[in-house]
Formats: sequence, structure tokens, C-alpha cells
Amino acid sequence: MKKLLGFLCIILLLLGFSLSANAALYAGADIVINGKDRIADSGNWFEEGNAIYTYWGDTWAEFEAYLEPGNWNIGLNAINHGGELPAAYTNFEIDPSDGTNFYIPASDTQVNHGYININIATADTYEYRFTWINDQWWDGDANIQINSAFFDNTASASVPEPATVLLLGSGILGLAMFGRKKFK
Repeated sequence: MKKLLGFLCIILLLLGFSLSANAALYAGADIVINGKDRIADSGNWFEEGNAIYTYWGDTWAEFEAYLEPGNWNIGLNAINHGGELPAAYTNFEIDPSDGTNFYIPASDTQVNHGYININIATADTYEYRFTWINDQWWDGDANIQINSAFFDNTASASVPEPATVLLLGSGILGLAMFGRKKFK
């Protein structure tokens, strides 16, 4: 019974760590720009509320923000728009104008994020073009919807979600109680 309790505490602790690393929406960024507030695009985007979506791959949208010097996470919050994703389609692949490609987990039900990390040396207005390159229309329907672009100076710490704090706290408390009983 004691081993089972210890095992459950460790599972809660690990679950808390995994939830904090995989939060769906990138929230709390220094600058968040609605998808529809892009400065330029390739002409193949449609607006819906504050978001934009497209049916075509190799389609880009461009956002700009004034960035101070520092280390920045720059990316997108996105979801699949309409239809059902093909079973084999797991990620939207994004080619930013600066850096290597990044991936956003594709979902019909949940907004997810992906980003690149860039070191900015000079304060200025920067433009970033994001191109969706892995459209898959022949087996289902993969249509990216960009809800927002974000620019996050990583010097400011992110605040963990309450559920994550609860899971981590439960795991640590359980391990402490388990250890205390074991050493009495």
C-alpha cells in the first residue's frame, strides 16, 4: 500500500511537470497580435472574428512588432479550421522569415502554439513572415487558422496554470508525507 501511494505521488508530480510544458495556448506574452491584424499576406487568407484561416499551403501572413533588445519567443497560436484533420496529420509546419521551421500540434478542438527563439540586439520594429507549408488536402481537411501571433521576451517569467500548481503541490506533499512516515 505504501509503495502504491508513493507511486501515485510520483505520477502526480510528473503529470504536473508535463502539463506545464505542454500548455495549449501561449498566454502571457509581452505582445499578442490578433490574427486578423496582420500587416501583409499572400492574398489567400479569410477573416473570421479576430482570426484568419486559409485552405492553401505555401501561404504566408506577416506581423510586425516593436521589440526591445533581448531573447524573444516569436510564434503563433493556431487550430485547424473546419473539417476533420486526417489521422496522420499531427502538426502544422511553419516556415518563419527568420530562423528554422517550427511546428504547431494540429487539433480540431484545441488551440496550440509553436515558436522560434530569436536574440534581438537592437530595439526596432521587426516584421516576421510565417508561411504554412505542409497543407494536406487529399486525405481529409487540414486548414490552418491563426488566432494570434505573439512576441514574448523570455526575461519575464511565465506564470504556471493553477491546475499545474495543484498537481505539482499534491505530488510534492504526498512524497513528503510518504517520506516522513517511512523514516519515523
